[in-house]
Amino acid sequence: MADKDIAGIFMVLIPEVDEWHVTTIDMPRAARSEALSQALVAQGVTNPVRQNASVTEALFEVQQRATVNDRIIVFGSFYTVAEASQAAYNAESDNRAVREVK
Repeated sequence: MADKDIAGIFMVLIPEVDEWHVTTIDMPRAARSEALSQALVAQGVTNPVRQNASVTEALFEVQQRATVNDRIIVFGSFYTVAEASQAAYNAESDNRAVREVK
């Protein structure tokens, strides 16, 4: 949310993150992805910062790029995490359906 300590939250996570994916959720208080990207650059982040159209899109892109030992961290508001959880559940359900058809 735009009214939270975005810089403070990023400061804790910067050493742990190799690639950032930011997005804007459809909530009035949400921080815009552009502001999130600018906050990361202002804190000296030189790792890639990618803007995605939605949490679902970001999660899909991250999953496509991740390797076996990578960790995917989803953080932000409860709305962000809920959307990511739903997207992951839907993807797993789709995978189960494909396996059952085969």
